[in-house]
Amino acid sequence: MIIESKIPILNNFVEVIENMSAASTSTADAVIVTSTFTSNGGKILILASGSGFKTGTGMTQMRLQVDGVTVAPINKFFNIANQHQAFPTCFAITTVIAGMHTIRIINGAVDGSGVMNTDANDRFYITIIKM
Repeated sequence: MIIESKIPILNNFVEVIENMSAASTSTADAVIVTSTFTSNGGKILILASGSGFKTGTGMTQMRLQVDGVTVAPINKFFNIANQHQAFPTCFAITTVIAGMHTIRIINGAVDGSGVMNTDANDRFYITIIKM
């Protein structure tokens, strides 16, 4: 018996950010990490992870952007102030045109407050898989 896979074969991936130190920031919309990638166009899967801390407790956010457009907010609730913690890994699917693109993670704010902090102790990873 032959079983045919329904899962598409992934023929192209690139790790655009690997173990990159974060910029020191505590300002909403500040760029934490940024890089570029080239695509032949089409649908891509982005895997992003990183860490940060909050000076108080409560909700905070990072935003994953491609070419300046947010493709995924990454939210986290902090129970302990000033403790570096990993954000949940983000999985985002988006479509890009052929050419060079800028990918970045920026500091978000939840309802105008709850800004996340990052410094050189925080590390980030972004991998892009062509689907």
